[in-house]
Order: sequence, then structure tokens, then C-alpha cells
Amino acid sequence: MEEPKANGVRIGFVQCDDWAPPRALQPQFDCRGPAPSGLRKLKRWVRGRAATWHPPEGVGFAGAPAELDGIAGAVADRPGVRSTGSAALAYAFVRAYAEDFDEVFRLECAGRTPVALAGELGAQIGLGLESDLPGNLKKLREFCSARRFLVLLEDPKATMSGCSPSRKLFHADGCRIGADGAPKRDPFAPSRPNSRTPGGDWLELCRLARIGRRIARDQNRIAELYELLRDWHALADAQGDRNILDESAREMVWVLEGWGRFAEASQLKRRRVTEFGEQMACLSTRQGKHDEVDGASPPEQ
Repeated sequence: MEEPKANGVRIGFVQCDDWAPPRALQPQFDCRGPAPSGLRKLKRWVRGRAATWHPPEGVGFAGAPAELDGIAGAVADRPGVRSTGSAALAYAFVRAYAEDFDEVFRLECAGRTPVALAGELGAQIGLGLESDLPGNLKKLREFCSARRFLVLLEDPKATMSGCSPSRKLFHADGCRIGADGAPKRDPFAPSRPNSRTPGGDWLELCRLARIGRRIARDQNRIAELYELLRDWHALADAQGDRNILDESAREMVWVLEGWGRFAEASQLKRRRVTEFGEQMACLSTRQGKHDEVDGASPPEQ
């Protein structure tokens, strides 16, 4: 007992039948019968770590312990998924079973796309996701499959895509639990341009889009950057704002070329030339006349 301990080797003892082992054999794990409690204790001892995320205070759970056991059988003892309409139940589960997971992550799903959910999950994990959505999902699955993560999906039925985020992000593997509760705000989420901007203020929407563009760049959330630019471009088309069309298209070309999608980038470049070329020529002509009045020669083309 002492020699392995001195060398940093842990020894545990599992009781599988009715024989009573000496008390000196510690730690002991009673795994007799079908109850999973002994195996859970053994698993936690082998793992030797616990999730560090803690649920928000003030959300108490007054239900029966059997409700927690039902969730544990679905997502703590094996990879799986379980949905509940109670955020309090989900948080109580996290408090009781933190030792069964390497970490807990929390995603607000309402009104968000799979691109946004994948980007925020990558940001919470600290995993750089610079590819498009399929590439990001592949990287997430490869990273998460070797770890025990619990993902809390809040309001998972309200995604913009209308599909289950658990299926989109993880397919059938991984551990997650859906719950309705107070949102955790992603700093990128408020900056997404959409047609529901208060008052329909186009200038305010463009300001938010530029803020979101900067955040996405700083965090290397390139798929979300492209989605933002694409939505902004579509809204600019509806507004007839050719300057914003040119600004968003130029950056979309940069993203597509970074992903190696050169055919799409070339097509968008050609569209910029044909749709914005006349406007740019007019601006250049006006600028040249202004320079001549000031006594300066017009700038070289």
C-alpha cells in the first residue's frame, strides 16, 4: 500500500460480492447489485476532476432526487441527450453531477443559427474556429469526442434554422441537456444585423454590423463574420445602398478566398465590377472635377 503511494500510484478496491474486505483496503467502492452509485463513485475517483462552471445563484430546485437520477442515466453515465422545461432542474443536475464532466458550457439558442452556436461554443472552449460551418463542426466533434463535456442548450427549439442544435452540432454523440432559462449573452450576438433593428434605423443597423464585424475578426469567428456580412449584404440590397453592398461584398471575397473557395470569390468579384463599377466611376469623375477647381491635377486612376 505504501510503496505505490510513494510513487504516485493510486490503488482502489472494488467490492463485487458479499465478502467483507479489511478496512485497511481504502478507498473501497461497493459495486454490488444493479445500482449505479458505486460505479459512479469509482468513475469519479478515476477521473479525479470536475467541471468548474457553476450555475447562477437564486435558481432553486424543489423537485424529487429521482428526477436528477433520470437525467444522470441519460447524459452522465453515457453520452446522450435529455430535454427539460425547467432551468432549475438543469442547474441542480450540474451542481450534483459536476464531477462527471470535464466542463460545462451554456448556449442560448433562441433566434440563433448553427453557425452562431458553433462559434460561441468554440469561443467558450477556447478552440479557434476559422473555417466555414462544416469545417468548424468537424473540428468541434473531433475535440469534444475525446472529452466529457456537458452542453446546456437553453430554449433549443427556438433556433433560426428550425432544427435541433444538438443534432446539428453533435449528431448522436456527446452530452447535452436542453433547458429553458435565463440567457447568457454572447458579446457577438447583439451585433448581428437583422430587419428587426429598433425603429428600422438603417444607420444604426450598419453601426451594429461594423461592431459585430470587428468582434468576429478579433475572436477569429470567421464563419459568423461571413454570415453577418451575407445578411448585411442582403439587407443593403433591399435598401438600395450601393456603398454598403460594395463594402460587404469586398469582405466576403476576402473570407471566401481565405477558405479556398476561389470560384465563389471570383463570381462575387465580377458582380462587384458590373454592379458597382458605374457608381465608382462617377465618384472618381466628381473627385477629379473638384481637384481641378482647387488647382490640383486629378489623382491617377
